[in-house]
Amino acid sequence: MEDLAKKNNLEFLDLNKKSFEEYNKYSEDELNAKFANCYNIWGYNDLVRYYHLSKEEAKKESRENTHFEKRGAKIVATWIKELACDGEASEDLCRQFK
Repeated sequence: MEDLAKKNNLEFLDLNKKSFEEYNKYSEDELNAKFANCYNIWGYNDLVRYYHLSKEEAKKESRENTHFEKRGAKIVATWIKELACDGEASEDLCRQFK
């Protein structure tokens, strides 16, 4: 992505690197609570219906970390603003976040 941005004279914010750095500050339980304490409803339903797990067990087993809860999305949005305003990005890009 960085090469593509350079090739097209676009600004590049390395959210992958920033995310990796930030996520390493937390334990798995902290990450789940802070960012993605949600679950896959289809997996949940199957675990309850076909495997007879309790609702709490099914919720725990069907937890997924692909989609953020609102609070996690807000945290990631602040990282993007930090990258745009505190890094090597232009002042024009930073102004878009104010």
